[in-house]
Amino acid sequence: MFKFAFYCTILFFLLSCKEQIDIKIEAQEATLVVSAEINNTAETYTVRLFEPTNYYNEVRNYQPKPFENAQVIIEDNNSKKHVFFEEFPGVYRSNPANFQGIIGQNYQLKIKLSNGDLYESSLEKIIEPVPITEVSYRFQDGPKLDSMRFDVSFKTQDNAQKQNFYLLKFNNLIHKFTTPKPCKFQDCEEIKSTCFELQISTKVKLFSDQFINGKTFGDRLTSFPANDITICETEVTQVSLSEKNYLYWQNLDDQSRTVGSIFDKIPAQIQGNIRCVNNPNKIALGNFFANGITKKKIAFNRYSEKRVEESILEIRQRFPLPVGDCVGNNVFTKKPKGW
Repeated sequence: MFKFAFYCTILFFLLSCKEQIDIKIEAQEATLVVSAEINNTAETYTVRLFEPTNYYNEVRNYQPKPFENAQVIIEDNNSKKHVFFEEFPGVYRSNPANFQGIIGQNYQLKIKLSNGDLYESSLEKIIEPVPITEVSYRFQDGPKLDSMRFDVSFKTQDNAQKQNFYLLKFNNLIHKFTTPKPCKFQDCEEIKSTCFELQISTKVKLFSDQFINGKTFGDRLTSFPANDITICETEVTQVSLSEKNYLYWQNLDDQSRTVGSIFDKIPAQIQGNIRCVNNPNKIALGNFFANGITKKKIAFNRYSEKRVEESILEIRQRFPLPVGDCVGNNVFTKKPKGW
């Protein structure tokens, strides 16, 4: 594997008289990539373990190699252990019936690989989340249907009594209407004419209350063209971060704008809060997050807008219903759980 050195020191002044926090960027080669997050909601938590990939590898169509048969445990500050099971190679899940994160509790991720390597995270506390004040949509008119769109935005009232760091992300559920695709074989099932497509966004927005302390702040999260959807539901998740995890996300976001995700071939290795206990020379990339989160949903129908409704004939003529469009990994004939 091609070895290289990349050194960088990052200085942040988020608030005056605050201690400087540095995010370590490693020149050594990593041996493990970890993606792990728990929160204060009743859901299945996921830990992913994969080998990193060489940044200078010329082969672009690669698949990260998973670490199989690992022992994955999350332990709280009361020494209670929550064991994760391997659902797919390198993908470990919790049992939501037995484990839900608690606000104010500290948690630690512990990993034992099949080769005997032991990895542990630092203790991470679930911070009490700040609620989302509002999620709304706004219709943006245009001279033609092609230029009309719906913007989805959020607003939050910052808590002036403490320092806050926020991460915003969202997912969409699109109601799809299609012309059934005829069956070619006697025993096949006709593809449904109505279905739901779950769109999981990888985009995030980061905010610090350095300049908005105690104020209401917000931003546009996403947009939908009026000629492309019928009914859309958007779920916004607001995460309350520690200062250190905010800086980690900020560095990761800076790099991912160019190269993708933490599993991609990145030119610098940003080390998080996970260390190899029995071999300090082995580097783990990624981070274990224990997050306090709040969620809010909104739904809208493009035909509810008069300008779009006036163009309905144009929609039908120029954008006919597709044939057999209810297919794909994230397409369901019934609404997914939680929507």
